[in-house]
Amino acid sequence: MEMKLKKLEGTIEDIWSIRICHGKSPLEIDISKNAHIAEITKDDVTDIPALFVADPFMIHDEKKWYLFMGILNSETELGEIGLVTSTNGTTWEYQQVVLKEDYHLSYPFIFKHDDEFYMIPETLDTQAVHLYKASNFPYDWGISNRYCKRKICRSNCFSPS
Repeated sequence: MEMKLKKLEGTIEDIWSIRICHGKSPLEIDISKNAHIAEITKDDVTDIPALFVADPFMIHDEKKWYLFMGILNSETELGEIGLVTSTNGTTWEYQQVVLKEDYHLSYPFIFKHDDEFYMIPETLDTQAVHLYKASNFPYDWGISNRYCKRKICRSNCFSPS
């Protein structure tokens, strides 16, 4: 069986953005350009020079939506974790970079356990899985623990259950 991939047109900056869509289920969402509710791009990022945004993770708490995302900093060429928020799921406002390290961060995975928020971003460059705990959710994070210190270690397959 032969598979053909659709060629994406445009620059990497144009291709990598985040679209917010509504639907009854993930299988019934219309992802066409005209169907999305909001789009988050590098131009929304105001505190660092962003090359693109990607890898969103959304969590709802206390009547507010929090969307954490990877931002590629064009000066450092490292990924940082940024935040946009919404009270209605339609209008989104960029807040700031909430996690920056001297290594690449991406794919933030956030969960709440015993009224505490935790984040596990992809940290493959460190060859470990880093568990961050929020000291002031959603803005301030510190390393709570490091796991899986070995040559190959992926953090994007974790489930808290």
